Amino acid sequence: MKAKRFYNGFTIVELMIGLLFTVMAGGAIIVGTGHYYKTISNLKLKEAAYEKLKGYTEYQKGKIAAGDIRNNSCESGEDLCLGSIGEDEECTFEANDLCFYISESIGSQNSKAKRYELLTTIKWNNINEEEKEMSFYAIQIVY
Repeated sequence: MKAKRFYNGFTIVELMIGLLFTVMAGGAIIVGTGHYYKTISNLKLKEAAYEKLKGYTEYQKGKIAAGDIRNNSCESGEDLCLGSIGEDEECTFEANDLCFYISESIGSQNSKAKRYELLTTIKWNNINEEEKEMSFYAIQIVY
């Protein structure tokens, strides 16, 4: 009978399997990092859109309270910058539309105050170029 011979080191099969696992782990880290970047960027854009819409809604509520009630309209342009990538001042992400819709609300029978329903909406494209939308609804009394 022949005695088994033991080899020092790794065989080529063990080396290839180890290399395969290392490449898979590295690929998973790269894919996870890309997913993290997209998720964080989308959250930052959503937060910026929320802040822009919140300020715009408060502005329109103030105009209604002062009695300056205009027709429904939408805005678009450079004033709707949501953020930029990098250190330059150029706007990378802009809101597509910032709209408001005003309709006269049916008031309570016990109150003679005029009320208006206000719906403000903002639309923007996220990092994946998907259009997102956020809306606020409020009822404002004219003072």
